[in-house]
Amino acid sequence: MCKSRSSAFTLIEMLIALAIFSVVSLTAGTLLYQATEARNVSTQYGNRMLDMERGMSRLGRDLLQYVPREIRDELGDYTLPLIITPSEIEFTRRGWANPAGHPRSELQRVRYAIENGALVRHYWDVLDRAPDSTSHSQVLFENVSWVNFEPITASQVLRGDFHVSVEDEAEPAIGIRVQMMVRGIGELTRIVDMSNEAPEESDEDQDDDDEENDAELDPDAPPKNEGDDSDA
Repeated sequence: MCKSRSSAFTLIEMLIALAIFSVVSLTAGTLLYQATEARNVSTQYGNRMLDMERGMSRLGRDLLQYVPREIRDELGDYTLPLIITPSEIEFTRRGWANPAGHPRSELQRVRYAIENGALVRHYWDVLDRAPDSTSHSQVLFENVSWVNFEPITASQVLRGDFHVSVEDEAEPAIGIRVQMMVRGIGELTRIVDMSNEAPEESDEDQDDDDEENDAELDPDAPPKNEGDDSDA
């Protein structure tokens, strides 16, 4: 009489199957982790590029609205309409939105500088400052190693030379060359042509100005200098 053999797996077959399953699982987990990391890196890079584009666009719009209006500083001394150093730029611009209708000028004094590795935009509620006048700050983007602002004059354009020379220091700037090094991105360069008339403000410009006017709409905010309209 024949005896039926058992159809169960042997120990060796079980070990082989377990090893194959482990290798497949490890490979699939590694691929999934790499794909997730690549997506996260891509998302972070895209967000940084978007922040930089918004920040540079904001700087460009401000420069396009430049007006040659001197101001008085906290000590009462006159300050030039446009001040450029290699690491910062300060100037007067027009087109400051005033949706709340406060009695103030539509001109605004702004300054861009690198602070703690970030490009920061400062602005003041008044043009001619009092000793207690303070600025508001907006961090545009971070991880900035250095920044360089250079004025471009008409004679430089004619010569094809976009670097500042001693003879051009007293000549009005018709453009600004902005260079900066951003960690993880590289060196960025943008030239803003200030000789053209500033474009009409878009919806995006209005949205940006809404943030600036939050202090005005706050009932606890300090009162504005009502004499700026006459100065402007």
